[in-house]
Amino acid sequence: MNGAPITPLPTPAERLAITRERLRQALQVPAAATGSEAGAAWLDKLRELPGAAVMIDALRGWWAQHPWRVTVRLVGDAAGTVLRPVAQRQPLALVLGALVFGGLLGSLLVRTGSWRGMLKPALFAGLLPQLVATTLAKVPVASWVAALASLTQPRPAPAAEAPATASVPPAQDLH
Repeated sequence: MNGAPITPLPTPAERLAITRERLRQALQVPAAATGSEAGAAWLDKLRELPGAAVMIDALRGWWAQHPWRVTVRLVGDAAGTVLRPVAQRQPLALVLGALVFGGLLGSLLVRTGSWRGMLKPALFAGLLPQLVATTLAKVPVASWVAALASLTQPRPAPAAEAPATASVPPAQDLH
């Protein structure tokens, strides 16, 4: 036989550990696409649109003062704690469950007609002042001064207009 040393085969537990580590490395998400960094990059691109930054700031300010903010955050954290293990073990079942739940909830909203009451003006009553305040804060002071100055200057009198006469071009002879 050969003079090469014989290496022992790994035990089943060692093979399992190696396989798990390879799976972890294969499934690892790049750092640029995780959590708040990906959300911040998307939000920065959205802010580049004209007027979007004002709307985003107004929505953030409105939501920061909204009474349901704490409740929504607590429910979201609780749901994440409960659903994260399910998503890790059986992601397809979680997606199918969400699809069924969404379909049932949607059909319930349509049948009862309760979706009509969701967009009442009272819901947005707190958003409009926040939007106006944010917009006014973004406008430079020089623009306000120029706008006020234009309002205080007298307007020139309109020039006397000549009576409008209908000017019809002469008919062309087609023959």
